[in-house]
Amino acid sequence: SRPFAIKAKPDYAPAQLNLGILYDVSLRQPQNALAAYREYQRIAGPKNQNLMVSVWIKELEDSTTTRTASATAESAR
Repeated sequence: SRPFAIKAKPDYAPAQLNLGILYDVSLRQPQNALAAYREYQRIAGPKNQNLMVSVWIKELEDSTTTRTASATAESAR
């Protein structure tokens, strides 16, 4: 279920950013954080991209790829 602020105003970028931070930092749910950060960037548009959020997206993509590769290597053993 989506948080009330996002249901009420789905194109409100700050709410999407806050959701990403909540998933990333507090709940430690990197896949959900990544989705929320990407949605934030989409809503913000190309002229309003937040450089820090772009860095967070890259870090989460890299860590997700690393975890997936590790899991694949473990299951191959």
